[in-house]
Amino acid sequence: MITFGSPPAIKYNVESQLLSIKISEPKDSLSLVDKITQQLQHVTIANVCLSGGIDSQFMLRIAKKLNIPIKAYTYLASWQGSPINTDDVILAKTIAEKENVELEIMDIDLYEFFSTNMHLQYAKEFSVNSPQIAVHLHFLKMFKDIPGTVFMGGEMPMLIKNSDNGSGPRDIAGIPQKFLMINSVAYRQVAEKFGIELIKDILLYTPEIIYKTLEVSIDLVEKLHIHSENVSDNPLISLYAHKIKYHIYEQIIPGGINPLTKNTGFEKLKKYQAMQSGIYNQFDINYRFPMFEEYISRFGSDQGLMKYKAGNIPNDLTDRYREAIAKYNSEGIHEYSFDF
Repeated sequence: MITFGSPPAIKYNVESQLLSIKISEPKDSLSLVDKITQQLQHVTIANVCLSGGIDSQFMLRIAKKLNIPIKAYTYLASWQGSPINTDDVILAKTIAEKENVELEIMDIDLYEFFSTNMHLQYAKEFSVNSPQIAVHLHFLKMFKDIPGTVFMGGEMPMLIKNSDNGSGPRDIAGIPQKFLMINSVAYRQVAEKFGIELIKDILLYTPEIIYKTLEVSIDLVEKLHIHSENVSDNPLISLYAHKIKYHIYEQIIPGGINPLTKNTGFEKLKKYQAMQSGIYNQFDINYRFPMFEEYISRFGSDQGLMKYKAGNIPNDLTDRYREAIAKYNSEGIHEYSFDF
């Protein structure tokens, strides 16, 4: 059984492949930050994976709340000797210097990684179908001999208004989509296999943390008059909601997070391979599609066998969210991601 937090909000039964999520209203007056730090009292050294994105910046700020030794890590990815994610490394350096945290840069040779089919090994063993996620899992594996607890960014619950769906119970969503949770499970499986203590998806750790994080979506409506809105019925398009995520993080721990979106480094590699072949999706043909094939050969579909049972969002939250949107004439923010 793979679990998040204590008491766990998320449980994944490896044998039955049932993933369940529980949400419950807190019975005390502790703040969300207090509830998060309660989950981290055992941590003595924080190894923060700092990509420069808003998720990793938030985890760095959480680690600093613990008053324990912190070291940040990022990776420099290269292809046949040429670095491809220098912008990310520069951003990570800038943030580490600002926060007065030591930064170590690890090296990942993507040419070796893909040419030796390491991405397919991660697909086979951990049921992922994204080349980028496979590289992230490889990065996590590099901590197996480093003392301390690895802090990684992750998914968050947020209230989302599904546009033009009336006022029924399905017009408000709040839990990360199934494929995102499949990836979250994979990180924990890698950590478990290699004896790595991992903190990831901290805002999904306990039923009460999820509840209080969902409440922050209501705070955004009341204070900033903005809300996350999904205007697409296409299941292949995932809601990105970068602006909303940034403001949620700022509500939880105000000040200091750089709101700019970041690249992944893979943009350069995709462009390079497209220019070499004349085929715009050559990267996907080379690496993503074989991972999909491996995934489908194992599970029979691109959705896998995971049974996904998300807990119902408490009615008081959806009612308050819906009422606040109407009261403040809130602006719906919709940003989408088409690729990892």
